[in-house]
Amino acid sequence: MKSFQDRLFKDFDVEKRETKDGRIKNVYVYKGLYVFWDVPEKDLAGYKRRYLGTGLLAGLLLLWASLQRTPLNASKYEGGVTLLCYVAYMVFAMGFIQFFRAKRNMYLRDCTQMRALILWGGMIFFILQALNVLLGGLFLITNGITILSLPVVAANALSAVLALTIFIAQNKLTYREISGKKLIEGQFEKY
Repeated sequence: MKSFQDRLFKDFDVEKRETKDGRIKNVYVYKGLYVFWDVPEKDLAGYKRRYLGTGLLAGLLLLWASLQRTPLNASKYEGGVTLLCYVAYMVFAMGFIQFFRAKRNMYLRDCTQMRALILWGGMIFFILQALNVLLGGLFLITNGITILSLPVVAANALSAVLALTIFIAQNKLTYREISGKKLIEGQFEKY
């Protein structure tokens, strides 16, 4: 079994370089594949803005809906699902914030990790929020509608839809793999 360090640095070569003061130090040089997004630069900037705005709005709706003092939020089932939503949202937020900060070219490993956070975190957040809406609807049917309960269910539904839109957009966004040699020489196609 490979050690953690071996798995972490599998795409890197170690080179020994001399520093100014005459010492030898190890320098890790990336040898793996790079990725560049397969959309024009202005479209990529639009994706980034939409992801950040939509993702933050979904989080604000989750926060607002969960902090309202309603009998709906006092339900143990609704509360438990809401807590799980916060965990899924944190994973989802790590993904879309990484995407917002990402450059056009990045390591393949970083790209796949970021996409996994957005896709898995976003889908789990969507499913949990849909369950929240279902539980909220059942609670409203059995216990009656209050003035604030209906907007809470609507906010949960809207945040679920927003997470689903990011999930769908991320699935449509494609990338190309290129070697580091082509990236340095500028041989990959530009838009």
